[in-house]
Amino acid sequence: MSGRAVAPVLGLVTVAAIAGIVTLAAGLFRGSFTDSVPVTVLSPRAGLVMNPDARVKLRDVQVGKVSSIEEWPNGQAALHLAIEPSKLHLIPANVLVDIASTTVFGAKLVQLVPPAHPSPQTMHAGQVLDAKSVTVEINTVFEQLTSVLSKIEPAKLNETLGALASALNGRGHKVGQMLANLDSALAQLDPSLRNLGHDIVASRTAFGAYADAAPDLIKTADNATRISQTMVDEQTNLDALLISAIGLADIGNDVLGGNRRALTSALHLLVPTTDLASKYDEALTCTLGCLVPMAKNPPQPEPGAVVSVSFTLGIERYRYPGHLPKVAATGGPHCKDQHMPAVPFDTAPPFAVADIGANPWHYGNQGILLNFDGLKQLLYGPIDGPPRNSAHLYLSARIDDAHDYRVYGTLGSVAQTTFGVYAGKDDQAQAVKTQSEDLNIADDGSFEIFFSRQKTGDTNWFELPPGAESFCCYQTYGDWQRQSKGNIRIECLNPQAPAQPPSSARALAAFDEHLAASRDLFTMWVNDIPARVFGDLPKNFAIPPITKSLLAAPMSVSA
Repeated sequence: MSGRAVAPVLGLVTVAAIAGIVTLAAGLFRGSFTDSVPVTVLSPRAGLVMNPDARVKLRDVQVGKVSSIEEWPNGQAALHLAIEPSKLHLIPANVLVDIASTTVFGAKLVQLVPPAHPSPQTMHAGQVLDAKSVTVEINTVFEQLTSVLSKIEPAKLNETLGALASALNGRGHKVGQMLANLDSALAQLDPSLRNLGHDIVASRTAFGAYADAAPDLIKTADNATRISQTMVDEQTNLDALLISAIGLADIGNDVLGGNRRALTSALHLLVPTTDLASKYDEALTCTLGCLVPMAKNPPQPEPGAVVSVSFTLGIERYRYPGHLPKVAATGGPHCKDQHMPAVPFDTAPPFAVADIGANPWHYGNQGILLNFDGLKQLLYGPIDGPPRNSAHLYLSARIDDAHDYRVYGTLGSVAQTTFGVYAGKDDQAQAVKTQSEDLNIADDGSFEIFFSRQKTGDTNWFELPPGAESFCCYQTYGDWQRQSKGNIRIECLNPQAPAQPPSSARALAAFDEHLAASRDLFTMWVNDIPARVFGDLPKNFAIPPITKSLLAAPMSVSA
């Protein structure tokens, strides 16, 4: 190629390269080659100086730009933003939007405002935000001021200003004093502005309540109007009522005034009666409540009372003179304890024990007793001293010789307390026994005893005998009424895992063994005891009851 042809080509390439560089620089400047995420902002208006490519900032750091502005038919403006993807994770999803400007005449920008409580979610592509405010431009102010001034008539404005000048002429001192007083009043009001603002905010709830109650308030006012009208319509009857009330008051004054001393005396006399009724109000209420079902029941087919009679187990015999009746019950009524006045179905109210003499449960409801003193005297004749075993309370526990035990608690006021560990059974049993007076007992009656294989503690220790099977503590009473039992516990010092329950075969074998022993004992009582006791007695012979005047002397009974 000749030199003349190369020169134009080089010039054309140079011009193309320069144009490409300029185009590339402009694209880089406009961000045409930068990826962005679309976000839309809805605003009542965009402002006169909001243009595309306006900056989008968060905490004064640019995070994107305005790609385009769209005006909707409803007057709103939709600002389409292009947010940088690298900044998207820094913007919370509930971010607030302000359309503001740096100066009065400056161009607008989109300001993202972090909320007080940012959302854990971040802004995402396609999200729609609402602008909370748009800064007013100076030209908008001028436009609105021009529209206002165009409505004012100059002649009337001149007359108004002239009237104000005439009114203020010569009163400058008073106006100044008024402004000074206003300043002082505002200065005194300023410390309370916060409370005033709080009251204004709180008044919204009160006004809301009044608004909700407005129909009722209006109805009340309407009813008050009707009441007033009724009083007006019935004023004649109202006057007659008032005159009658005055006459009644005069008569009542004469009656009460003439009998005031008698009424005062009657009220004083009623004080003890009312006090007594108040004291027993619960009992009286309970009694009347119990009478209500009886009053509602249908009458009996025949006159009289219905009595339920049955045979029950024997209880403790009557003892003279301890069971003589007396009036010494205390504690008040027990209506609630007895489930009264409405006793539930299939419920037996508990027996209330009071100090009234005889107490059928003084020694417990024992029912049938096979080992009682009367049977022994019947079989063996008179027995000296108190009945055997009638003054003892037994506590027992199963133990073994492979563990150590601690007995502790507080002694009662019984005459004597005995502790024992037994090895073996029946008369061949070996025992380690001790009594309370031989132990070290604290002043408050508390104690502890050790039955163990090795010595434990400094005092109250006893060696556990080989083959130990049971522990027993019996408390001997001298007076069942005035003496109380102790609080005694036993614990294993080295417990192991609980033993597994026995098998069905072992349980049946143990049951058969106990059943055979019970059968042998019962056979002995039926065959041996009557034969030994009654076998030597002659026919037609009986032992009389034991009394103070009659010992067990035989008496003949004629055939």
